[in-house]
Amino acid sequence: MRHLVMVVGTGGMGALTSGRLLLEAGLARFAHGTWFPSYDTRQRGGPAECTVILSDEEVYSPVCQELPALIMMHRSQLDRFRERVIPGGLAVLERGCSLERGDVNELEIPGEETARRVGSPAVANQVFLGAYVQASGCLPPEVVDAAIARRYQRREDVQTLNRDAFWAGVRLVEAR
Repeated sequence: MRHLVMVVGTGGMGALTSGRLLLEAGLARFAHGTWFPSYDTRQRGGPAECTVILSDEEVYSPVCQELPALIMMHRSQLDRFRERVIPGGLAVLERGCSLERGDVNELEIPGEETARRVGSPAVANQVFLGAYVQASGCLPPEVVDAAIARRYQRREDVQTLNRDAFWAGVRLVEAR
């Protein structure tokens, strides 16, 4: 079994944090995993992305051109990734941010709006993570929830906000 997803956003959106949480959660279920970040350190709002691979077998390289799954939190990265999702792949996208391809399973969600309703636009990344986990079935949501709880264990208010946003994303997919 192997799951590969690229999480894409801009600096400050939490794309790297979401990917790292997915890896941490995944290592409870998979023998191997990798998190490969890439970001522009020169400016806030520059491109930020990471590749996460969870696998039962060794991961020899995190570099990939074709993506079975993509989480895109910001439309500014659309042109760079539109053609990289393989036919039949999954793309979890901010509402109004379509790849405009008929051969990809697109799941547009109101990530930013949902995060604001939960309590802060800063947790939109967790909404996207919840939607991806539910749509892909890569891990049980409870396993990711536990990783979020561990990550933010010293700040109960931050932990609650992040967990609430994650479960809001799960529910967005369940409601479809």
